[in-house]
Amino acid sequence: MIRRRHADPVRSPPPSGRRGSLVFEAVFGLLILAAAGWLAAECTNRLVQRRRCERFVSDLREIAGAFQRYALEVDGPAVARSASGELPPRLLEMLDATAWRKGSPFGGTYEWVPGVPGGAKPRGALRLEAGAITVTAYHPARPLTLGRRDLLYIDRELDDHDLATGRFRAGFNGWPRYVLAAP
Repeated sequence: MIRRRHADPVRSPPPSGRRGSLVFEAVFGLLILAAAGWLAAECTNRLVQRRRCERFVSDLREIAGAFQRYALEVDGPAVARSASGELPPRLLEMLDATAWRKGSPFGGTYEWVPGVPGGAKPRGALRLEAGAITVTAYHPARPLTLGRRDLLYIDRELDDHDLATGRFRAGFNGWPRYVLAAP
């Protein structure tokens, strides 16, 4: 006599409808995990970017303070570049205590743009009676990674909430400019 093997009720496969439901639940669970991971990464990126903005604001204030101390020492607000294009040696000494030589937290390098007496506007330039501290991206090893959202956040911290007016502005190529007080 041939014995037939009966299906074990404990080990029998689930009905085909239940199998599809398990796949759906697994995919749905993975989607939830992926969304949570993306959200956590996005929050972390925003926090890092916010810290960079705060560091940038702090750097600008320190650098502007060095320019102001220098102006008090020489009894005049104007800082002009020498014939070679360099800032005065005493000012450079004061700037060494700041992030001037390191560059900004967003890359790029800090530069000084002297003001134009009377605010005459050279072709394609901002009208500046006072000079401005700017960040440029001319150095290929230090690309500037500052976005519009960052510029607006920094402007809210430093100025008038408008990148076209006030002391903090978006200049050439959107590069930030922090205008020092006019003489």
